[in-house]
Amino acid sequence: MDERMDDEGRMKSILDSLNLLNVEMQEIISLCEFSNLSYAEVATALDIPIGTVRSRLSRARENLRGLLNEDDFAQHSAPHLIRLDNTRDAHDLS
Repeated sequence: MDERMDDEGRMKSILDSLNLLNVEMQEIISLCEFSNLSYAEVATALDIPIGTVRSRLSRARENLRGLLNEDDFAQHSAPHLIRLDNTRDAHDLS
């Protein structure tokens, strides 16, 4: 029960921080991280080049990391909540 409450608290912190980002950054984080779409799928959905997806996602992650207490987040976060490093699945590297 305590673990679930901790997870819910961390997710609330992430969502609160996400809401502080501009709409473009919120959108790219939501599509790439929460919806788990590939760069190509996001590029198609937003009608932008894949390179733009990558650069927007990089900036959005950087800004989100700045809003979160990284030490606490890194120590306790579940990887399925959000990847704040710059790793992607192999299908996104092309």
